[in-house]
Amino acid sequence: MIHVARGATCRLLALLSLAASLCFAANASAETTTPSNPSSASPASSTVAASASPTASPALPELSEVNEGKPENPFYRFEIVSLGSYPITLFYVGLAFDFKRYSDNGFDSAYVPLFSDDSLTDSDRWVRLGAALCVSCVVGAIDAIIHDSKVKAAKRLRAAEADAAAAAASKAEPEPSAASP
Repeated sequence: MIHVARGATCRLLALLSLAASLCFAANASAETTTPSNPSSASPASSTVAASASPTASPALPELSEVNEGKPENPFYRFEIVSLGSYPITLFYVGLAFDFKRYSDNGFDSAYVPLFSDDSLTDSDRWVRLGAALCVSCVVGAIDAIIHDSKVKAAKRLRAAEADAAAAAASKAEPEPSAASP
């Protein structure tokens, strides 16, 4: 029973990753391609196309246009990246624990990672879940710190460019002389 459940878990993870990649690929291709004949489109998309101006290609504004005046909260990015990386870190942490157990048992074929029939105890499962949670939180924190520093650097660069443009504009304007009537 345990062997079937472990194999089913691996198959489930593989199917979920395949489904996610197919969804991302379908979403990316749907965003880049538009129907050549608007009358052949579905009724919902034809009403959207009819209500949009003929020069506007996307129906929705870009994310950067929507959030242009609002600063992004680094905690939201941390949360999203941490939750998104958790299944991946859970797989790799489990694989690392399997290799550790395999080497601790003298490379016995009964403990080969991903193929062993040996069941895990509840405490082993909880340790793996906790370690994966810690690793995914570290990944999310590193990503949020890097992204926040890039945003701050871009703001400093824009401010420096604006200051340089203002200085160049002030040098280009002639100063009024006091001798002028």
